[in-house]
Amino acid sequence: MVHAGQMRFTLLRDDSPTGLLLLAIRAARRAVAVNPRDAAAHLVLGECYVRLFKTTRERTWGQRMPELAQLRRSQASAALNQALALQPNLAQAHLSLGGLYRDMGYLDLALTHFRAYLRQSKAAGAPPGVDPDEFRARAAQREDELGRLARRVDGSNKAYAAQAAGARVLDRARLAVEKGLAARARDILLQSDVAAFGPEGMALELDLLLGSGRVKLVRDWTNPEQRAVLGPNEYHWVRIQAFAASGDYARADDECLQLIRTLQAPVQAGPELRVDALLAVVTAQSILNEHAADGSVPSLAWRAYRRAEYYNQVAGLARRLKQETDLTVLRGLLALEVGDMEEAEVALRLALRVWQNEAAVRAGRGLDFNGRALAQGYLKLLE
Repeated sequence: MVHAGQMRFTLLRDDSPTGLLLLAIRAARRAVAVNPRDAAAHLVLGECYVRLFKTTRERTWGQRMPELAQLRRSQASAALNQALALQPNLAQAHLSLGGLYRDMGYLDLALTHFRAYLRQSKAAGAPPGVDPDEFRARAAQREDELGRLARRVDGSNKAYAAQAAGARVLDRARLAVEKGLAARARDILLQSDVAAFGPEGMALELDLLLGSGRVKLVRDWTNPEQRAVLGPNEYHWVRIQAFAASGDYARADDECLQLIRTLQAPVQAGPELRVDALLAVVTAQSILNEHAADGSVPSLAWRAYRRAEYYNQVAGLARRLKQETDLTVLRGLLALEVGDMEEAEVALRLALRVWQNEAAVRAGRGLDFNGRALAQGYLKLLE
C-alpha cells in the first residue's frame, strides 16, 4: 500500500518542467518552419512530445482523457518519422520510435526501429566520454531485449497466420492489431479497397496511419465526402490530430470548432438552444410533467414513462456537453503550444465553468468532464 501510494504521488508530479518542454516545442516548431529539411529539429520536436507525455503529469491526465494520449502519440510519431525520412541513419530517432511503438502495442514497428538503432549504434562505436566496456555491456543487454521482442513478434505472426485464413479484410486487420502487428494491419487496409472493409475499417486505417506518422496521407484522404461515412466525431478528430501533428494549429483549431458546432446543433426537433440551455429546458419540462399528473393508474404509468425518457435525454445531453468541454480544453492546449497565452486561458476557464467546483458537482449544479484535471493543471501553470 505504501509503495502504491508512493507511485501515485510520483506520477502526479512532473519529472521534467512542463513549461520548459512547451518552450522547447515552440522553438522546434519555429526551426522546422524556417528549414523543413532539418532532421535534428524534427528529432527534438518528437523527443519533446515523448517527454511531455511520459515525464509530466500528462501521463496521468491521459489516463482519464484518452484524446490527450492519442494526440501526443500522433505528434511524436509524425515528428520522429519525419526526422528519419530526412536522415535514415539517425539512431536516436529509431530508439525513440521503438520505445513509443512498444508503449502503443505496435510491436512489429518497435522491433524494426530497435533493430535499426542497435545496428547503427554498434557501427558508430562508443560515443566520446563513454567507457568502451560499458558501451559493449549496454549493447549486449539491448541485444537480449531485442531477442525477446523478436521472439514475441514471431509468435504473433505465427498465431496470426493460423487464425487469419479465410477471414474478411477488416477481421484480418483487427486480428493483426490485437497481435501487436500494427504495420501488417495498416498494410492490409492500404492494399485493399475501402469497399472491402467499410467505415469501421476506414476509421481503423486512419488511426493506424496517424499512429505510424503518416499524417500527410490522413490530411490528403479526409475530405467532406468522408464525413458522412465516418461520422462527424471520427472525421473531425482524425483531422484535429493530423493538423496538430503537422504544426498547422489554425486548421486544427478550426476542426475543433466545427465539431463543437455539430455537438451544439439542436437535438431532433428540439428548440434552437445550446446543449447546456437545452438541459435546463428538458429539466424544467420534466418538473412540469411531474406536477401535471393526477393519481390515476394511466397517469402514473405515463409519468413513469416520461421520467425514464427524461433520464435518457439528460444522459445524452450530458455526454454531448462533456465532449464539447473536452474539445474546448484541447483548444486551450493547442493555443498553449503556439504561445497564445490569452486564448489558452480563455478556453481553459470556459471549460472549467461547466464543472464549477466539487461542491457544485455533488449538488448537481456542475458537471465533471475528462479533461478537467488537464484544464486545472495548465491554468495553474499559466497563472
